[in-house]
Amino acid sequence: MGPPGGGRNSVTNRYLRHFSVISVTAFDNDTLSTIFSALVDWWMKKAGFSPNVTKLAKPLVAASLEVYETIQKELLPTPTKSHYTFNLRDVSKVIQVTTHHHKCLSYVAVDCIIGCNY
Repeated sequence: MGPPGGGRNSVTNRYLRHFSVISVTAFDNDTLSTIFSALVDWWMKKAGFSPNVTKLAKPLVAASLEVYETIQKELLPTPTKSHYTFNLRDVSKVIQVTTHHHKCLSYVAVDCIIGCNY
């Protein structure tokens, strides 16, 4: 901790013993794809989608991860917008929205998404 002065006070070791530092390395694309593909595949089987829709699981995950990577590279936090940080929770929210709105997805996916060349 910083030395006393300038409005900062030192923190005692007795207080610091209650805290730990944990570091986790970032996952690579293959690992993220495996994790989210397994979740989407499980959900699509549980919801009973037709094979026309279930074949879109991997493109859905790939597109979500691609958007996530682009956002992380291009939308960096600035001093005025330091709260704009993105993490894997955002990717999981995309997957959650897709799984919670499965009635809409079944109609949209068959009509619109299949037309894309994946």
